[in-house]
Amino acid sequence: MRYTDKGPVFLFTNENVREYITNSGQFANKNVLTVAASGDQAFESVLAGARHVDTFDINSLQKVVMDVKTAMIKNMNYNTFMNFFFSKHSRFNTMLLAPIANKLSAQTISIFINMLYNEIHYNYESKNNIENISYLHSSDKYKDLQVRLPENFNFNHIDILKQSDTITQMYDIMILSNILVDHTPKTDYETVLKPLSKQLSTNDGMIFFNYSWIFPDVSQKEIAQHKKTLHQLWNSILQPNQYVEIKHLKATTPNQRSAFLKILHQNNPTLLKQTAEYIRTRFLRTR
Repeated sequence: MRYTDKGPVFLFTNENVREYITNSGQFANKNVLTVAASGDQAFESVLAGARHVDTFDINSLQKVVMDVKTAMIKNMNYNTFMNFFFSKHSRFNTMLLAPIANKLSAQTISIFINMLYNEIHYNYESKNNIENISYLHSSDKYKDLQVRLPENFNFNHIDILKQSDTITQMYDIMILSNILVDHTPKTDYETVLKPLSKQLSTNDGMIFFNYSWIFPDVSQKEIAQHKKTLHQLWNSILQPNQYVEIKHLKATTPNQRSAFLKILHQNNPTLLKQTAEYIRTRFLRTR
């Protein structure tokens, strides 16, 4: 699917961000660049202890979603937030937005309400969203997020597929969600991942760049083979100081078995060379 500016928005992610961000232990004290989308990747990064989070998106309306949800979380209790989005009795009740009426511009709130009432958004499964997003799953996590959230996130309105070389700051982690899903690996690498890796930390910097669904009728043997094939495919086109990890995630909807998340790791080539030399001389020398 190719997303565009002013198109339908995501109100919540359909990824298992609770597993691969919040519970991963990899985001503490890191500088993060993430697709804005619903804001959930940014929120989970904050919950996971990220030092700083910047966002980007091809769809400028996602900034509206992210800004409104940020204001709601910071100024509403957990139950009010959940009722607004998930209760069949009070879903999208504009009266519940009163606590943020003076926190955002009237235009921002108006655009947000228009998206809701005119269904300019993708459907989301209530049960699975609550399970896979930390601050929805736990009122304690929600309260923690309230304290940690900045007033707003830096937002860059770009098409990362065409403008990846415009990223000039250095990051430890980048999250691209499934932006690359419709392209070939070599094209993705040359036009997006390689330019982005120039702004990626060489101290095990990571780009979470794609995921694919595995359906319930797929066997364990097929899963293992698919994982092996993905490793061979991606690692054959990377630079020597990079490798792709295929992370197996829990399913996010009932008709899926699980998902494979692809993560590009980048290490310092000098350090890798020194490590390889140490192993060669210390453990592989002839006796």
